[in-house]
Amino acid sequence: MQQKQLRFVIIFTMIFAGIAYKHSLIPSVTPSPSVIKTGTTSIVSTWVFSTLDSIHSCPAVADLDGDGFLEVLVTSRDRNLYCISQEGTLIWVYTTESNIMASPSIADLDNDGTLEIVVGSYDNLLHCVSHEGEVEWTYNAKGNIYSSPTIADVDNDGFFEVLIGSEDYKLYCIDYMGRQKWNYTTGSAIFSTPCVADLDEDGYLEILVGSWDGYLHCVNATGERKWRFFAKGVVTSSAAVADLDHDGWLEILFGSWDNNTYCLNYEGELQWNYTTNDVITGSPGIGDLDNDGYLEVLIGSAADDQSLHCISYNGSKKWIFTAIGGGIPASPSLVDLDDDNILEVLIGTMGGSVYCLDHLGRLEDDYSTGDSIRRGTCVADLNGDGIVEILVGSIDNNLYCLSPSFETQGIAAPWPCFMGSAYHTGWMDSDGDYLDDLTEQFYETNKNNDDTDSDGFVDGWEVQVGLNPLIDDASEDKDNDGLTNYEEAKTHHTSLFTADTDKDGLLDGWEVENGHDPLKWDNWAKLFGLYLLPIWLAVPVLAYVLVYKHLPLKYQLFKKQTKQKLSQD
Repeated sequence: MQQKQLRFVIIFTMIFAGIAYKHSLIPSVTPSPSVIKTGTTSIVSTWVFSTLDSIHSCPAVADLDGDGFLEVLVTSRDRNLYCISQEGTLIWVYTTESNIMASPSIADLDNDGTLEIVVGSYDNLLHCVSHEGEVEWTYNAKGNIYSSPTIADVDNDGFFEVLIGSEDYKLYCIDYMGRQKWNYTTGSAIFSTPCVADLDEDGYLEILVGSWDGYLHCVNATGERKWRFFAKGVVTSSAAVADLDHDGWLEILFGSWDNNTYCLNYEGELQWNYTTNDVITGSPGIGDLDNDGYLEVLIGSAADDQSLHCISYNGSKKWIFTAIGGGIPASPSLVDLDDDNILEVLIGTMGGSVYCLDHLGRLEDDYSTGDSIRRGTCVADLNGDGIVEILVGSIDNNLYCLSPSFETQGIAAPWPCFMGSAYHTGWMDSDGDYLDDLTEQFYETNKNNDDTDSDGFVDGWEVQVGLNPLIDDASEDKDNDGLTNYEEAKTHHTSLFTADTDKDGLLDGWEVENGHDPLKWDNWAKLFGLYLLPIWLAVPVLAYVLVYKHLPLKYQLFKKQTKQKLSQD
């Protein structure tokens, strides 16, 4: 009972503090005069998409319709999951029964060649939605779902499971059809997103999840506790894993409300901790910033500290960047925006700014949204032009699509978004192919080569559209429309899922060969010859009726009498 009371006191305090902060926030944030921009990177807005309420989630991207362009998935407190085109226009919307605070996860759960989107809501349901925005199944978790789903093959059955935490204290493992496999009970609510890894190298994944009970819990593939680590503070931070010290074993990294970032070994033993000046609610990002062969850990802290901390592999400070106007609850992105083989760092803040930092923590540029940023940025090349876009949601209800002002090809690696990828495993995506390094193991692709089969398609995109990332299938014709897979994805941007993208009755390949546009309905012969045929047949009848009805009555009587006379003769 005391634990429940403490939990509600903490929640009430957070809500009150958040409301007070929001009303005191200045929407337009100006950089401090003491901050000097290096000027090597400039960020500009490409488009803005408005929802009906605040956005607390990190966007996710995938090619849902197989046309070579990536769609953007984002949730809002207005209860909706939005699917948005690479140009910022709405494709479809899926509505739940309550607020959505979680970020969507994306994967082909049932191995049918099309993607599913999975997201939890404050209606207590885990929603599985098809690539066309239709519900496939829901699962009732008996508690609000703030945690974002994680997708991985936990039990090596060849199908993904979905892992999700809930405010009912439970971690759930759900199969690809929406059926519970097991659940594990912690001592309080779960806000963090599960991280998965084969820590002990026994061939099965362990699941790491933080709880308001102050513990990071390690659970095996059947839902039994292996160990737990007490952090002396609430753990809403989602864990990440990497081999920091090159010893062949993964380290576990997460933050806590006791102001510490912890590094544990695979058995849950403390390796080091790094202390900031305020609580840590967000999740770490991982990458080799200075190209010295060792990974750095980046993590933000709250308002009394309002800093992004860069920590070396051994737990020592490398640099600190202090934001303007608020704390940093968001997860950073670590990517190479300008293709110079040196990573940039992107971070959103409670002050409403997206900061772009160089590898030494120096400000390169910033972009101000209208309110605070809670979850983080997502970096991806939406339109296939080689220039990456930066996606970020804000409490001002808007999703922003930003991009570097220069036309230099970038690489969305090794940490492009919250939890490293749209699968939310907590692993790096070393080659920037939209498959994190753990998911590459599932598909048996090369984590250091974004195109394992050298067919011109990145591995993650092939998985998204149902192609084989291990076989050169660029010259094949998946939908039998007369266009090769490469022509569809790279040249014409027609769909690999249907032979007639514009649904005009003409095959995409025929339209291209005969000068038609396979993306626009232009089957005029069909229009006039089939759809309008009833009208053509009706015109003479209608004309006769109209003319006959409007002839003078005397003429009609004369015509009738003449017919009668002729019949008598």
